Amino acid sequence: LIFRKVSRVLIDGDGKPDIAVVNALQNSLTILANKANAPEITGTSAIIANKDSVITLTGSKLQNAIAVSFGGTPAKSFEVVSATEIKAVVDGGASGDIRVITTSGVAIMGGFKFIPEVSADEATNFCKGGSVTLASSAAVNNQWYRNDVIIQGAIGKSFTATESGTYTVKTTSNGITTSSSTGIAVDVITIPKPVVTRSAENNLVSSAATGNQWYLNGVELADANEQIYRPGVPGIYTVRSVSNGCTSDLSLPYNFDPT
Repeated sequence: LIFRKVSRVLIDGDGKPDIAVVNALQNSLTILANKANAPEITGTSAIIANKDSVITLTGSKLQNAIAVSFGGTPAKSFEVVSATEIKAVVDGGASGDIRVITTSGVAIMGGFKFIPEVSADEATNFCKGGSVTLASSAAVNNQWYRNDVIIQGAIGKSFTATESGTYTVKTTSNGITTSSSTGIAVDVITIPKPVVTRSAENNLVSSAATGNQWYLNGVELADANEQIYRPGVPGIYTVRSVSNGCTSDLSLPYNFDPT
């Protein structure tokens, strides 16, 4: 009786014979794939990297590489230096396996971590009512934070900040979560709202020493820019102040009656 049979077969379609072992006693089939020309990654210049980092991969049989990826995200570009070396540029990627696909197979090295970075499209200090758009270098799977507190629903590649604070981002891929090593500080400039008082001389006085603009019944008063304003008629007076190019909210209304 024949309890074990060994055959040459083509399993993966690469043109190289593989071995199939059938064991009737154990009711099992064992495949021994021919990996004679399979590529291998044995080392990397960095296992933790940001977008646009240049990573040198070393190994064997890498000369016929047709694709390189980090955590499943294709490299921005790569150069086959030799059969034992590839230089690849990380794109807006993900954590997980480093993979090199060649015409003879796939080489895999696990444990790569992609570190997201935060950038701003313009100045991060601005007047109240303004905003700045922040962007993560991770293309997907983002979560934004302000002062280390999660911002609910902020999961896109970009986030529009309207409040002061330090903004960071975390990204999760293939079960690995990484966070930006540094954040971006946003400073929203708020000019205090002036307070109007009445002096013994029946003048209106703003709490802001400079940059004032007075209003009567909601209409801007011409040449009424000093801290002290002498009303000519009864009505509702308000004032706002300007400092460093930023404008305050209007003061609370003051009902002036000269009698």
